[in-house]
Amino acid sequence: MSDIFISYKREEQPAARKLADALQKKGWTVWWDPKLRTGEHFDDAIERALNDARCVIVMWSKLSVKSRYVKDEATYALEVDKLVPVVIEEVNLPFRFRYIQTGELINWNGSESFIGFQKLVEDITNIIGEPPNKVEELKPKEQKAKHEETPKKYTNS
Repeated sequence: MSDIFISYKREEQPAARKLADALQKKGWTVWWDPKLRTGEHFDDAIERALNDARCVIVMWSKLSVKSRYVKDEATYALEVDKLVPVVIEEVNLPFRFRYIQTGELINWNGSESFIGFQKLVEDITNIIGEPPNKVEELKPKEQKAKHEETPKKYTNS
């Protein structure tokens, strides 16, 4: 099971890789089609990954808006309320998706400081929660802060 499924047109694989890497760096697990194993049935693997993912990022581009697979994956994600659409190019979205709030990663260079990426991370967090490693990072800090708040007891020996 993955936290995030990325839907994109194969020709945009470098952009999908950049996004997958950035989201994994944040601590989420990401499924995208390079994870297909040799001999695996493409449709079965995609369907299983879509069903298992907690959210689906659809990367809209000039090519993906024409892709039957991308539109099918986006439609499924919309129907089960786990769609997180982003544009990576200026495009006219498919009819069904025109009035859905869509993130923007146009001209994103992979930087975590890019406003569109920060907003995407915030939106994903609102849907599926903090990444697991972020939660783990908070625990030691919380414990340290709690320890520092505990008054020290001194005894005269």
